Amino acid sequence: ISIRTCDAKSTTILVGPNNSGKTSVAEALLQFSEGTGKGFSIYDFSVSCWEDFAIAQTVMVQEPESQKDAPCLPAMSMDLHFEYDDDGSDLAVASDLLMDLDADSKRVRLRIEYAVKDIEKLTNDFREEKRPDERLFDFLATRLNAYYGVSLFKVSTDGDDKERIEERKILDRLIRVDFVFAQRHIDDQEHSRATRLSHLLHA
Repeated sequence: ISIRTCDAKSTTILVGPNNSGKTSVAEALLQFSEGTGKGFSIYDFSVSCWEDFAIAQTVMVQEPESQKDAPCLPAMSMDLHFEYDDDGSDLAVASDLLMDLDADSKRVRLRIEYAVKDIEKLTNDFREEKRPDERLFDFLATRLNAYYGVSLFKVSTDGDDKERIEERKILDRLIRVDFVFAQRHIDDQEHSRATRLSHLLHA
């Protein structure tokens, strides 16, 4: 999915019918922008890639000397594209994301990736700790964040190259995401016993 917000002054509104994915987009943006990955669950992976967990399991249970390739596990990522100006405040951040010295390019790209941290450790733990007939998918369901984590990468504008970024605070310098979650009995009436919406928005 691709969302362009560059024309928005301060507010982006997602509008659509029920079950069109508005909440999914908002939750994905929240989870990725937090930069920790702690809110993800195994069920956030698309059903289409569940088979990849089964394929990886087949490789992981093989004897080490029989393995030709390392297991390939699914990952999730979000790419953020930014356009910058030549003023000092923009360049201070953009310089950390530049992948080339093209003077005509004023765009940078950041990838937030949620992927397995140490495939060797996961493979060994799965072999030693799994219950009889337990699937890798179910094994990870209760301990996903022990083996998966968030990494940041600066990415070339064409997407062909990427470099890991160790400085995690760059995400806070680029984007801030706040949510007021919908709830019943919320309005902006002074006399109401409900929570005042304006207090939440301007807190």
